[in-house]
Amino acid sequence: MAPATSFPTTTTTAAQAFNLTLTGEHPAFGDFRDDLARDGFVVVKGAVSRERADAYGKKFYEYLEGL
Repeated sequence: MAPATSFPTTTTTAAQAFNLTLTGEHPAFGDFRDDLARDGFVVVKGAVSRERADAYGKKFYEYLEGL
C-alpha cells in the first residue's frame, strides 16, 4: 500500500463553493477550481492509484476494440 499523501487544504465559504460558472466570470479561487474553469478539467495527482488507472485504461481499450 502506498504511503498516505497529504494535500494542502483551502477554506472557502459555502457561497464561494458554488461560484464556478460557465460564463468565465468567477473569482480567483487560488486552488484547482481556477484550472477547472480555465481548462475544463483538472489533474489531481494521487487521486487514483496507478493500478486502478491501468485497469481503467485496459477496459477502455477493450471497449474500443469491441466496437
